[in-house]
Amino acid sequence: MEQKRLRLDELSSLFAAANDEDYEDVDEIGVLPSVEVKSLKAKLKEAKAQCKLAKREKHDAEEFEALIRSVENRLISTRRFTDESETIEG
Repeated sequence: MEQKRLRLDELSSLFAAANDEDYEDVDEIGVLPSVEVKSLKAKLKEAKAQCKLAKREKHDAEEFEALIRSVENRLISTRRFTDESETIEG
């Protein structure tokens, strides 16, 4: 139980640090500031809608698919930490 609490504290510290104005992920941990996560999620939602529309209208959706992959890859590590935090809090 103590180990879970310590890990949760560590994750909370990572998220808090990521939200600092001068935050830079120099260790490449992968935690993004919440503002950037929100922006990326909006971008992802728009790209998915555009991709779906392009496919429906028989247009090339490759550009949107590439954007979707790119945004999802940027969000992957932050999601991993968020999921871990939610599991521990569970």
